[in-house]
Amino acid sequence: MDYLSSSHERNSAGVTDPIDPTPFLGAAKDLFQFFRENVKLRIKEFTSTDQYESTGRVIWLADLPQGPAVHSALQRDDLTYDDEVLVVERVDRIDPPEVPRNVGPWLYNFSPRNPDMSPELLPKREVLVADPGDEQAGGEKADRSAGDLRTLVDVLRLSDFPDVEPAYDKWRPQWSEWAAEERRRRPVRDLY
Repeated sequence: MDYLSSSHERNSAGVTDPIDPTPFLGAAKDLFQFFRENVKLRIKEFTSTDQYESTGRVIWLADLPQGPAVHSALQRDDLTYDDEVLVVERVDRIDPPEVPRNVGPWLYNFSPRNPDMSPELLPKREVLVADPGDEQAGGEKADRSAGDLRTLVDVLRLSDFPDVEPAYDKWRPQWSEWAAEERRRRPVRDLY
């Protein structure tokens, strides 16, 4: 039997009638339903982003940092199909202005590369000083290699160093400007 004769039945007048497709439709629906469910089993559904937010792998478009290095097509009205959704350009780190040598020792617990810190001058500071006059009996110097070095603490007052405050006053605005710019750039660099 060839294909044409098998797909049609002959009526009593010898004319071929098409076979009723109704039973085949049900079988085709069942087959495609089976395929759909089989594919669903292979694809993991995500119903929450909670597990990814804690690791920083979720970026909400509303939370994008603002600036010339971040471009989102969704922020424009003339969105086309070919537009890139998000472009983040690399933002280089800028070195902070160098702390003057005479100012550094007077800054308390300060890291010049941390823009969140606020450099403040200490009014006084303690300095450890070795006691050069420490001699043992008989006029011999103490054995310094054996750890017998005795130390003294000397207190220095800022008012005794008149060159420190003018150098600080000149440096501080430069550092504050750098820190403000670094705080603006840091979210973009973190996103990149």
